[in-house]
Amino acid sequence: MTKYSQDTARLSYLLRPITDRDSAAAIDLVQRSYLEYADQGVVFDLDEENDLKQLATAFHQAGGEIFALVPQNQPEILAGIGGYQETASGCLEVKKLYVCPGHRGQGGGKRLLDHIIEQARSSAAQELMLWTDTRFTKAHGLYEKYGFTKGPETRKLQDKSRTEEFSYHLALRQDRELVPRGF
Repeated sequence: MTKYSQDTARLSYLLRPITDRDSAAAIDLVQRSYLEYADQGVVFDLDEENDLKQLATAFHQAGGEIFALVPQNQPEILAGIGGYQETASGCLEVKKLYVCPGHRGQGGGKRLLDHIIEQARSSAAQELMLWTDTRFTKAHGLYEKYGFTKGPETRKLQDKSRTEEFSYHLALRQDRELVPRGF
């Protein structure tokens, strides 16, 4: 079973596919992330995050991929998670991007997002998008550094946290008219 840890020095990270054996550590990681916003009304409810119970299976069934971020020298520690799934409109959606508090600022979140964007660019999708809680302002800054733009649409979830989310979008390729050289 993978463990969650908050102890870290400057670490190198590896990515590997998530397995269902990582689910308990992923639940702990997401729960700790939500606790940071408890004073703003964010509540962790496992019934509302049901896919965490069998994370790999849930992503596979939804046609997506999800990855574990682990310290190179402590591969049993789950430092972060992140993945993507295809939407009904054919774009890819970033899902479950979390880095445990003790591993932030170490390059792990960047490593996860770089990998997700790389995977998305190698697909046929034209766009990578995500939904993020309006209260997760640190995450918004990360997405904007990567070139995601906040979309005009928001959505309100019917959850215990009374979540309202912003959409963010990243074009993966530009449709360009091909003009032969020399003309």
